[in-house]
Amino acid sequence: MRNQYLEQKPDVEELITSHMELVRQIAWHMRGSVHSSMEIEDLIQIGYYGLVTAAQNYTLREGATFASYAGIRIRGAIVDHLRKSSNLCRTTIQMQKKANAAEILTLETDLKKLCFLQFECFQRVLLTQEVQYFYL
Repeated sequence: MRNQYLEQKPDVEELITSHMELVRQIAWHMRGSVHSSMEIEDLIQIGYYGLVTAAQNYTLREGATFASYAGIRIRGAIVDHLRKSSNLCRTTIQMQKKANAAEILTLETDLKKLCFLQFECFQRVLLTQEVQYFYL
């Protein structure tokens, strides 16, 4: 009985048509990390390629649904394409992320200092007004 379950081959066409929305969801999710460097239609098209290869390579196994398997393959196809089409290596991208994080931290620190100075000025103005009101 168990061997029959493992030997069954699902209908590839049915798997593809029933999981096309999964490609759209993953592509829109991945678009958030690549911003506007790539059109959503391109990401969806690459995701469809991942879905087709997942459907062709999928075999039924206990505990492994096609949706979870296809999701991994779709993400992988999109990431692979993004890496191939990028003109930067991973190290450069990581260095850019670190530089951006350091710049954001510096800006946050400057903003906190500015807010504190403005708060001090506001306190002085209030104190001056209270003193003037007291002497009136």
